[in-house]
Amino acid sequence: MSRRLAHEGWVAVQDVGEVDGEPYLAEEFFEGHDLAEMSKRCVTETRRISVISALHIACAISRALGFLHEFEDWAWCIASCSQPGCCWATRAG
Repeated sequence: MSRRLAHEGWVAVQDVGEVDGEPYLAEEFFEGHDLAEMSKRCVTETRRISVISALHIACAISRALGFLHEFEDWAWCIASCSQPGCCWATRAG
């Protein structure tokens, strides 16, 4: 299933398995910050995310969630994946 989720808005799953009875999920590496961290930093520094940046982020999340909507068996993931701690911003956007 994860191979079908090839989209720029989703992190690619490289491997899933179990080691010593503990499950693991290996994802591709990328650099960036989650939106929860970005929000906290803005509050700490008493500044706001620009309107243009906020619109760019909202559009990127909407495209990724729209893509996920095509997969009925992944619908459970939409609510949990759209939380600020699960949404990341990278230099590439």
